[in-house]
Amino acid sequence: MGIGGDYRNGTDGLVTEAIVLAGGHSTRMGRDKALLPMGEEPLLVYLVRKLQAWGMRVTIAAGREERASRYEEQLRACGVTEGFRFASDQYPDCGPMAGLHASLQAMPEGYAFAVACDMPFISRSLFQRMTNHISSGADLIGMPNQPFHALYHTRAVSRLASHLEEGKLRMMSLLQEMRVILVRPEGDAEGAAATNLNDMDAYRNVTDNM
Repeated sequence: MGIGGDYRNGTDGLVTEAIVLAGGHSTRMGRDKALLPMGEEPLLVYLVRKLQAWGMRVTIAAGREERASRYEEQLRACGVTEGFRFASDQYPDCGPMAGLHASLQAMPEGYAFAVACDMPFISRSLFQRMTNHISSGADLIGMPNQPFHALYHTRAVSRLASHLEEGKLRMMSLLQEMRVILVRPEGDAEGAAATNLNDMDAYRNVTDNM
């Protein structure tokens, strides 16, 4: 798969790894958010296509293997047959922190771009501005008050594991212990990157205006 753009990973590589966190229970939505229609295909497929168009290899944190099998079936049915893989949680039922841990642990050293499966408005320009800071040595390069649509370094794995072992599962609490650089969105398009489709009202508001 070709690499779109020269996005430096650390000091001598490329940011070509992306994570889609799709292992949640979708309690507020009432159905699997990753499989909600977004245009003519499921939201997960929509996101994977976008990330692959940026030159990313996508790791899907699906939680359990049964769900990974279901998602793989959907991706292949939509014609997406390569450039993705799955990571299963080593800490089951521990939320997005477990998916982030499993995905980062499976990657080569460097940064990965992490988004949630209910964030359809990922911004390439915001991503590019985040990559300007990767020589800083930060554990996380992201937006204010939003743990995803962010670059995480694989060095964060040990801290993630520590929190998971202790049952401390709040992402924002984790971020307080990490070296963080915040990049503020510029303009409406970048600001929309923080949008989460947490419930059916938010989903309908987006799809009714597509």
